[in-house]
Amino acid sequence: RSFPTRRSSDLTVGDQFVAWERSRQWDHFAYAAVPIAALTEEFQALSRLFVPFGIAVGLIVLLLIRRFAATRTSLHTLLRAGLKRGEIRTVYQPIVDMRNGRWVGAEVLARWQRPSGEWVSPEVFVPIAERHGLIGRLTDAVIASTCAEFGPFLKTHPGFFVSINISSGDLGENGFVPRLMACCAAQGIAPGRIHLEITERSQVDVGDEAEAIRMANDSHYGLAA
Repeated sequence: RSFPTRRSSDLTVGDQFVAWERSRQWDHFAYAAVPIAALTEEFQALSRLFVPFGIAVGLIVLLLIRRFAATRTSLHTLLRAGLKRGEIRTVYQPIVDMRNGRWVGAEVLARWQRPSGEWVSPEVFVPIAERHGLIGRLTDAVIASTCAEFGPFLKTHPGFFVSINISSGDLGENGFVPRLMACCAAQGIAPGRIHLEITERSQVDVGDEAEAIRMANDSHYGLAA
């Protein structure tokens, strides 16, 4: 009797489940037969063990996905609350005159520290602030912090300046320059000690922001794009 062409297979014979595999070298094969009832019991036992485990893992994954999605969708809400609670911090990067190696100024960098201690990158929260109309409040928080922290230093170090990044939206907002002037005046900071730099991601509409640019220049704030 000829062998089947397949090398392995399985079939049901009566109440037995039979699996067989053909030898790769010889004209014989091995088989095993297991009662179907025993397989059913084993399958049910494994199901009782693994199905709850699989459900638990699925629920954990679902919760993690929902938590991640909620965090992404509500980040602007967290930023809004963070601005109200004063969670924006300012750090300073030295500006050095390469001709003589003197430290002549500092660039102001915004950082967001959550109540948990977690730091959120400005690459994350600045675009969110721009998209959700919070950039003005963010800039005001940075200016207020800078004036408060650097005010005494600027008064005792002639020629030193700080450079603050702003967006074109700040210039287009009514009252931006007057608020800046008031903040500097409250700390006794001369306008020329504050330099404003429009961020690279911003497009300046000279028509809309011309008045703010004129006021900034007339008040001797350094302005660069």
